[in-house]
Amino acid sequence: MAIEKLDLVKVDAEGSEGKILESCREHLLSLQPRAIIFEDNNGAIGILRPMFEQIGYTIFGIRKYLTRLKLIKEADGCHDYVAVSNARTLPSSAMNYF
Repeated sequence: MAIEKLDLVKVDAEGSEGKILESCREHLLSLQPRAIIFEDNNGAIGILRPMFEQIGYTIFGIRKYLTRLKLIKEADGCHDYVAVSNARTLPSSAMNYF
């Protein structure tokens, strides 16, 4: 059974997110999920940002507040990030939330 479409990927692997996402590069490129949510516990964003840009994603840091989230473009130093596909649009209701 082959996966033909993938909308969302969430990676939470206690510090191994960078290695996992790098090893999935070709699959992410071919499937182009709309959004990929991941943590950065060990500074992997420096390696992941160029990789995601090469395969057509924009990275946003996620700032968490008590009652809302805020997406910060080109943010470094965040704990949580979302990579959004430039090829596949997110529903407007999802973008309006932030």
